Amino acid sequence: MKNKINWLHLSDLHLRTGDTYDQDIVLKSLINDIRVFALSHNPIHFIFITGDLAASGKPEEYSIAKQFLAELMLASGVPVERIICVPGNHDVDRSYISNFSKSASESLSSRELVSQIIGNPAELSLFTRRLDGYKQFIVDQFPWSKSLKDESLLTCTHNFTVEKLRLSVLALNSAWVAGGGVR
Repeated sequence: MKNKINWLHLSDLHLRTGDTYDQDIVLKSLINDIRVFALSHNPIHFIFITGDLAASGKPEEYSIAKQFLAELMLASGVPVERIICVPGNHDVDRSYISNFSKSASESLSSRELVSQIIGNPAELSLFTRRLDGYKQFIVDQFPWSKSLKDESLLTCTHNFTVEKLRLSVLALNSAWVAGGGVR
């Protein structure tokens, strides 16, 4: 029998505060379905959460995400080190986007311009600051993230050995340049 790796892919959760009645019903059902799947099928080895964990990148939304993550780990049996998150445009706190940085985001039309921003920590921080809530959530939840710098928010490689297979997962963040309206 060949080695087999199973993963769960979640996206666009848009966790929010306030009236969460509908959100709570959906999340409870999702967690229950994951628990049933994990108990009755092959084990889940990884969970990928690929964008829009929060609704608007506010720190209080990540408190809800923290609770969801704990329930997700318990239901799935997937340890925290095998949960990979990348931000989406809803993980951007738009209150940090000035007219200048909005224009700058919209003007990044060439590889050379992007390289100039990435290569200059002061300029890059104008873009990554909008992900501060997300970054704090990542640092609080994932042991591997303690050494993240602003540049590390753009890409991160995770290496694993699971079921006698060596795997590398490259997490790429395109949300750092999200500006203007929500798409």
